[in-house]
Amino acid sequence: GGDDDPIGLGQMGGCPHSVAFYATPENDLDGDGVEDAAAEGDCCINGYGASFADSSCGNTLAEVTANCCWSPFVARYSIQPDGENQNAFDCVSFISEEDCNALGALWSDDSQMAGQCQHSADATTDDNSAATDDNVPATTTNWGSGAGWCYSSLDREIGSATGDDCWALCEATYGASLVAVDWNGASECYCQSACECLMDVGDSDGYLMTVDSITALPDECPASYNDEDDGSSWCGDRRDCNAPAAYSSLTVNDDNEPLYVQSTGFPAALRAGAETGVDLTRSMLGTASDTRIYLLEPNGADDVYSALIDDYCQFVGYDWSECGDSERSAAQSGGGQYYLSGKESCVCGEYTYAGAPMFMMPSTSDDATMVAERAIHEYTHVVQKASGGPMADWLMEGGAVFNECWLGPELTGSYYSSFSQCFQYGGGGGGILNNVRQLYLDDPTVPWFTLWANDRCCGDDCPSTHGEGQGMQDRYIYYDLGAFAVAMAITRADAKFGRGGAATIHDFWTSAERGFWRRTDIPYGPIDHVNGWPSDVPEGSGWRGALAAFLGDATTADFYASVEATIVSDGVVATTAELLAAISGTLSDAAVAAAAQTQTDFTTCEWSTAARTACNEGLGCGVAATAPPTPTPAASDAATAPALA
Repeated sequence: GGDDDPIGLGQMGGCPHSVAFYATPENDLDGDGVEDAAAEGDCCINGYGASFADSSCGNTLAEVTANCCWSPFVARYSIQPDGENQNAFDCVSFISEEDCNALGALWSDDSQMAGQCQHSADATTDDNSAATDDNVPATTTNWGSGAGWCYSSLDREIGSATGDDCWALCEATYGASLVAVDWNGASECYCQSACECLMDVGDSDGYLMTVDSITALPDECPASYNDEDDGSSWCGDRRDCNAPAAYSSLTVNDDNEPLYVQSTGFPAALRAGAETGVDLTRSMLGTASDTRIYLLEPNGADDVYSALIDDYCQFVGYDWSECGDSERSAAQSGGGQYYLSGKESCVCGEYTYAGAPMFMMPSTSDDATMVAERAIHEYTHVVQKASGGPMADWLMEGGAVFNECWLGPELTGSYYSSFSQCFQYGGGGGGILNNVRQLYLDDPTVPWFTLWANDRCCGDDCPSTHGEGQGMQDRYIYYDLGAFAVAMAITRADAKFGRGGAATIHDFWTSAERGFWRRTDIPYGPIDHVNGWPSDVPEGSGWRGALAAFLGDATTADFYASVEATIVSDGVVATTAELLAAISGTLSDAAVAAAAQTQTDFTTCEWSTAARTACNEGLGCGVAATAPPTPTPAASDAATAPALA
């Protein structure tokens, strides 16, 4: 309100209250949980009769609530003398005239327009007051007080609101991911991404609203849901970047759902692109638990990111004032960044990857296809992190780039029509095979893959296995050479076991019996899980053991030698055509396309293994999943998880 009113006033006049859910207190016609001080027909106006088409506040009530119509004001479809106008909105409050004047807003009383109690146009011609008891959005069910609070991993307190306003506030941030909202008599509004079970059943101070697809509420939560003590202790210091996260509490199956959190003006078309890429990847690899996908529009004002940043900081457990500043700054500087960060905890005395915050910050020139392709890459990382580690860096980045070329051609409007075309010209860096050649042409005598591909340095801190070298060329080594090495691994495994290209791709990603990523069972070997490197993992353990088994080899040494020999022979670097020929026998365009059309079977025992925490040993097919202990958030000055681009 006041001189800086963001909405502007349309038609001035009377203030008919809504007849939303009658919460305690009794005189609460707008359903905001606060007793109306204004007499019937009187109200405080911040905006009235404002057209959605002409407003910068948004095109829906949820957007208006999030962007312009803040507590104690309530956004609703505009109430006019002839009924409700859903092409316009009001931003009004039923506080006292004194409080309204203190806010600098406009006070209007019943003398200016005949007051009406009805909120909707239909209600103005309906004299049956009993039909107006639960006027909530058509997509929701209001369960009233005492039903309990829905439990979900989100459980986000987003602000001060009740009823429809609480729902609108949560929906503006979480969109279709929203399943339920809870609020109390103090107007503390909580957003929920699921309704797994009910907390505080019988508490008359708690109110519950859910999507209407929930026709019956679940049972009460077990007592263990209130126990946040996992018996673990702080894990100690370690280096600041690329430190190993040996364990993971994430699980992968088809029951999990990703949670999207967006800035208030994030374009709908780009969100659709993100969902397309994520869903395509999920259909092949499964869905990881404890994942939030943060969508940040470019060049926004500070406030458009506020709810998103608050959610992120709560999710990862950071409470310092600068939390989220770098993410906001990156988006405000034009975006164009896509990466997976991490939430780390100490579980059973070991560092554990406990949550996957995935950031997508498109630039103004990025279209939905670009966003979908980047979503394939980053969501691949999410699923990879559920395998635990330490993991060779070429498998992480190379695996994600490989999936861009496997799944990317399936996208509508894809930049590449086939796997081979993507390997020649795609990958985001000028062509995968071309970059492999450029790396080795710099110095054909250096075994780049063998010396450098396993570990990513932290500044000048590199493992001794790197030895003498020219400086790190991250793009070529981890992304391009890594993708080629993944293709070589699938080709070598198919030559050994003869299952065909399409089946071997699926084995690599999804099979605990024949594959790689579902086979990296703990223990990972006697390495330093705080300061060690992926290359420290011994043969027969962790990623080395899983890779050798996938290839049908005793150790990984022969595979590394075969990759080097394929790229350089007698000091001569192979041509692009020769590199493509080395993998196209197994990975023909037809075979790769067939793999993308093959639906993964998520009912097998391979998708019910326990989380890879230090509490669980001997994982494998047939070992039932168990819920990991509730992680202890890392201290605020702890090193953050390394970002995967």
